[in-house]
Amino acid sequence: METYLLVFVICFVGSVIQGSASFGFSLFVMSLLPMLMPLKSAAVLSALSACIIGIWVCMTIRKHLKLKLIILPVLSSLLIMPLGVYLLTVCNENLLKKVLGLIIILLSIMFLKSPAQKLSIRDSRINGITFGAVSGLLSGMFNIGGPPLVIYYLNTVKEKMEYKAALEFSFMIAGGVTVILHKAYGNIEPGVMKYAAVCIAAIISGTVLGMKVFVRLPQDILKKSVYILMAVLGTILLIR
Repeated sequence: METYLLVFVICFVGSVIQGSASFGFSLFVMSLLPMLMPLKSAAVLSALSACIIGIWVCMTIRKHLKLKLIILPVLSSLLIMPLGVYLLTVCNENLLKKVLGLIIILLSIMFLKSPAQKLSIRDSRINGITFGAVSGLLSGMFNIGGPPLVIYYLNTVKEKMEYKAALEFSFMIAGGVTVILHKAYGNIEPGVMKYAAVCIAAIISGTVLGMKVFVRLPQDILKKSVYILMAVLGTILLIR
């Protein structure tokens, strides 16, 4: 029962972050869920949750979705994703947890020191393919493919709601395909699905709250708080 409660709280907070900041759910939950369950199970649960969040948000802001903005990075991500799932399946779990912790720390520091919107990235085919491929690899391994897409979309999508719609649609597709790949590799165990209902309840309530926060809370304050917390959690994963 205690584990179910912790999973609910983690997914609720993660979905509030996602709803208000447009990304961060997977980074946040993947900093904590591996402490409660095997890494593969955490990755499956995170991917399933990201897909549900994406569906929920895209339904509410679908009129802002511009498919031409996302087709290249999404296709590139989908092509590379199977490699990430394969690496998760065959590599040592303790090593992967340390790699995950290190990646989370580095991403947190990068965003704290150099916000994505300050970077200069053009809307080009090579950039769309490159950032999509990196996102696909991270999505397949840990379901944390958000940061590369955040950097790319922040610099190539000008309108705030179009940016949010592009991100959420990308996460929805990536999450759904990742779950299918995990199923193909036999990574979805019966125990994982027991947590799914808990996650769905947390996600629906958390995303609704997060969408309200999105239009009210200063984004700089929220993002800096999330990055600092992620750096701490990444350090815990690295040294455990």
